[in-house]
Amino acid sequence: MAGRAGVGKWAERQERAREVTKALAEAYPIAECALRHETPFQLLAATILSAQCTDERVNLVTPALFARFPTAEALARAPLAEVETLVQSTGFFRAKAKNLVGMAQRVVTEFGGELPRTVAELVTLPGVGRKTANVLLGTAYGIPSGVVVDTHVGRIARLLGLTGQTDAVQVERELGALLPAEEWIQFSHRLIHHGRAICIAGRPKCGGCPLRECCARVGLPPLDATGEPVRKPKSAKALKAAAAKQVARRRAQRKGAQRKSVQRQDGQSKTATLSSHAETAPARRLPKGGKSARKKSSGGGDALNVGSPAVDLAESRKRPGRPAKSSAKTKGTAAIPSRRGRKA
Repeated sequence: MAGRAGVGKWAERQERAREVTKALAEAYPIAECALRHETPFQLLAATILSAQCTDERVNLVTPALFARFPTAEALARAPLAEVETLVQSTGFFRAKAKNLVGMAQRVVTEFGGELPRTVAELVTLPGVGRKTANVLLGTAYGIPSGVVVDTHVGRIARLLGLTGQTDAVQVERELGALLPAEEWIQFSHRLIHHGRAICIAGRPKCGGCPLRECCARVGLPPLDATGEPVRKPKSAKALKAAAAKQVARRRAQRKGAQRKSVQRQDGQSKTATLSSHAETAPARRLPKGGKSARKKSSGGGDALNVGSPAVDLAESRKRPGRPAKSSAKTKGTAAIPSRRGRKA
């Protein structure tokens, strides 16, 4: 059935589902949940943390969390701020911490500290959806309540041609109809392992895939004689657009290099000008008395660094014979008479 372009009829999908189940069992005879846990409650907490997070990251966080709060009773009394600190690296830590504490409190108050064993009751707990409920019931209690549909299962099920749905609930319903109930738990575990090892999103290893003979390859290019995806040659229009983009990129790089060169030359010329002015400008004569006289004349402030290039350049630019303007009027200074007063 290799090379099918679409999902196909229901009878064909049932036959493909049987082939996929057999191939997965041969490739992954032992497939277990990747989340580390010791009790069903710890598995439920770890599954809540795994939302929008990798199992590897969750496994790094849960040891400290379970060492501090190993049971539902302990987590129900946990300070929310402390739980947030412990689960911060899993992302969305405030919402997850709130769900963990709320879930533990509901388990203690409404279920006597024991986790319920039905999907209908589990989904009433904060942070628990159908996927989390199916993971708990199938992994911890061996109850095949449904097919666990995470990102790997949904994506690969569409590639295999087992479903055309994108909604997780619809995918679970169709896979549950295609597979016998006794295969629901292991099918999910095996397909998740397959997605991490072989059918990686965006870069699947189709050459060594154990499901290659029964894969419909929906949305993927066909395989060549070596088992690698056939790459379509680019059209003349695409090649022309790529060449134009490369030319524009090089032109932008040249302009940027020229702009940096001009800025560097301008900076060097300004530095040279300042240096030449500083060398040719006459040195200002210090007042008698040295530093104490300068400080006294300036009102006790910091002494002017006379003789520096900047000050010498400013002094050299003053017009000879022209008195300096007063910067500000001070208290007690005599008023300057007006022109009319001077004429009189």
